[in-house]
Amino acid sequence: MPASKEPEVACLISTESVPKCKLGDRTPFSVRQVLYDLGFIEVEDPDDEIKWQLMWKTGHFKVSEWSKRQPYQRINHLPKTSQITKKDHLVRNHRVMLT
Repeated sequence: MPASKEPEVACLISTESVPKCKLGDRTPFSVRQVLYDLGFIEVEDPDDEIKWQLMWKTGHFKVSEWSKRQPYQRINHLPKTSQITKKDHLVRNHRVMLT
């Protein structure tokens, strides 16, 4: 009886279905670990040619980074949030609203 050959199994997970993230240099270890545990793979692409789903940075985002993103891409900051998250900006904006 001839030995049965195992059928070749195609990879069920295409590289397009694996979630990808771009992480900043100072991204906390705990954030990295959670993303890796969720199945994300980190990509480093300065030209933004790789389709990522999540970008995590600890610093500020450039306006160009925000405007170039696609509708399916998420960023952990929103533009101009410092206007309500920094106390001095919040107080100043509140005073302007009251006048």
